[in-house]
Amino acid sequence: MKCSPKIKYSILICIISMVQVKTVIAAGPKSKIGKLTSQENEQRATSNNWLSVTNSKLKVHSIGIGVGQTFLFDDFEDNGDDSITADLFYNYSASHSFDLAVNAHYSRHEQNTKSTTLFGTAVGMKAKLYQVDSFVPVALAGLGFYMPRTTTSEKKLVFGYHLGGGAELKLNNKFTLGLLLHYHDPFDVKKSPNPKVEGSYCKLLITTLYSF
Repeated sequence: MKCSPKIKYSILICIISMVQVKTVIAAGPKSKIGKLTSQENEQRATSNNWLSVTNSKLKVHSIGIGVGQTFLFDDFEDNGDDSITADLFYNYSASHSFDLAVNAHYSRHEQNTKSTTLFGTAVGMKAKLYQVDSFVPVALAGLGFYMPRTTTSEKKLVFGYHLGGGAELKLNNKFTLGLLLHYHDPFDVKKSPNPKVEGSYCKLLITTLYSF
């Protein structure tokens, strides 16, 4: 029995339509299951994100200020008293775990007729140890250029190292509040005919950073 071309065409159209309907019906539950699964994964990730290695954004610049007490040691302590000082900070998030950290500071400490003047620019790496919600403990280390001066010495640019540790609390996308214990140790100042000057100092600071 021969079929006309119109009947063959109609049968083909019906088959194609049935296949399309079957595909839509089969895909419907799967797509819904996929959406539900993705939503569950997002909720699970959000709930577990309160404790992670780090979850910070990349290529973010931050500038800020730190205010606190500067504690002098050795020859610096013999020529000056501890006092409240201010530091400048620059921060660049190079990776999720490490930031470039730059610190600049200047202070003058007097003791009767004697004095100690501290000037330094320190560059280092700040490690974000882990993250608990918006709270991040940090560790800091690096090298810097220092120009300390006491009553018995003259200005001289020397190298040195610095170490630090503290914690940061991200208030929002723009502002971060922190607490930092920062130790600076310039290499000994040797300049004839003056005696050698040995000293170091430590800063306990409350810091505020603005990110952009």
